[in-house]
Amino acid sequence: MKKIKTILIVNILSLVIFFLTLADILNEGKLYKIDLFVNIVIPQIRNSFVTTLSILIEIVFDLISMIVISILLSLFLLRRYCIKFALFFSMTILADALMIVILKDVISRARPVNGIISKTDFAFPSGHTADAVVFFGFLTYLILNKSESRTIKVIAMSISSFMVILIGFSRIYLNVHWLTDVIGGLGLGMYILTLSILLKENTGKLKCASKNKGNFI
Repeated sequence: MKKIKTILIVNILSLVIFFLTLADILNEGKLYKIDLFVNIVIPQIRNSFVTTLSILIEIVFDLISMIVISILLSLFLLRRYCIKFALFFSMTILADALMIVILKDVISRARPVNGIISKTDFAFPSGHTADAVVFFGFLTYLILNKSESRTIKVIAMSISSFMVILIGFSRIYLNVHWLTDVIGGLGLGMYILTLSILLKENTGKLKCASKNKGNFI
């Protein structure tokens, strides 16, 4: 019960962060001014290594690439572990992709004009960031449920957090997103992730056969 309450609080806070960020953008508030400042400063700190890494992240964590990776991972989960995890993982990734496409079109926020690479879709929220939160967040949730090793759990959470931060930073670094696009992506991704986990936790227990270790839950 305590775990559910914690997830619910994070779920609500994530939604609040998303809408507060959106409201600030629409009203050109303080965060909007910070957006402009960061956009000007970033080009002054670029170097070839970080630029190459950021472009690689752009390619690997593109929406299409993430969908393909997620399909393969879903098949792995379905075959090796549990239909419940595979189903909720697939649904979460799909919901994330659909929400990003819809919100970008509805909000229609223009991207920075000084981006290193050319992007034709709208800016808010950052799809790469939201995808990263959902993808790595769900993998971490899976590991927390399966592993009994505290060390492995800490490593999983650390790697996931690092990847989300790295991917979010790369979007700002390439100037293909404003800072608030990334904040909005974090909020949206966390909301979708925690909503999916809440739904899964409240759909009853389902035995999940594993070749190695009994059940997930």
